[in-house]
Amino acid sequence: MSNLRLDLYLPLISNITTDPRYPDHPDCLLLQNETTDLLSGKTHFYVNDGTTITGDVSNFVSDSAMPNLNNYAKAIPLVAFDNTFTNNSTVTQTYMTPEIVKTHSDSKSTSVSNGFTLGAKATASVSGKVDVPLLAEGSATASVEFSAQYQFNTTTTSTSTETVTLRIPPQPVVVPAGKKTHVKIYYAAINITNAPITYTGKMSGMVTIEPNNVPNFPSGSVDLYSVLSVANEHCPNAAVNGNTGLTLDSTNKSVNFTSTGYFNGELLAGNFFVQTDEQSISASTENNSEHSVKITQGDLIITPDPDSPTNMRTHIYVCNCPECGCEN
Repeated sequence: MSNLRLDLYLPLISNITTDPRYPDHPDCLLLQNETTDLLSGKTHFYVNDGTTITGDVSNFVSDSAMPNLNNYAKAIPLVAFDNTFTNNSTVTQTYMTPEIVKTHSDSKSTSVSNGFTLGAKATASVSGKVDVPLLAEGSATASVEFSAQYQFNTTTTSTSTETVTLRIPPQPVVVPAGKKTHVKIYYAAINITNAPITYTGKMSGMVTIEPNNVPNFPSGSVDLYSVLSVANEHCPNAAVNGNTGLTLDSTNKSVNFTSTGYFNGELLAGNFFVQTDEQSISASTENNSEHSVKITQGDLIITPDPDSPTNMRTHIYVCNCPECGCEN
């Protein structure tokens, strides 16, 4: 199921009963069909003509996990400075590169392929770290740590952008007598493409039911785990497990669920790199034996741009139940 309609499923919990005359033979098939229909958002005999039933739980938590992001990331080197310092004197000279100030726009996007609709808006965060090679010459690794918001309530893509200012302080360049040193200073953008995310969550506590415009439908509160445990004893795999995508957690007395999604982004790495190529003034650039290449790195100074505040937007791109009034 791409979008569990928990806003319809939870009210069903308060209406789960078994016939007292036949406690060992409840209508489990009916319960299973109702559960599957409501979770998939299909029109039901008490969910039609614009009527609504909403349910919410007092305790809801979620978590997320991603694989090794390095497998989904690529560093893009960006040249911030490129110059050659030549020392024609007879003593070693130290030159300084200028301070470098640039701006960069970070973009982060999270999607939920399998989400749910709950009575209240449900958001959480996902975080990760990336370390990927930047340059073929020498040891240079671009790194970034990040966090991003995702919306669990519907199958959506949530995108945020932020413009930041990066500063690279002046760097000393030591050039021996009779030598020249070619200096390149890099920073990096890291592209992360379709990194899979596993979202997990649990619900527990009291379920509050509000049957708006639905006559004779029970309202009030019931304990979610207790009611579903009893229902599962009488009708195994009808209201939980089976095709519902929900499971009972007897240890934590909760109802658990799992969903999936993806993370995409272009992020500014937190470090910069200084590549120096030292050679004799008269050396041919094709003669690599006379080159001495070194790479050092430092930490960028990154500050948010006050004139370009964070911009967050959400694109809903899937409607699983057109008859329920949702729109793409």
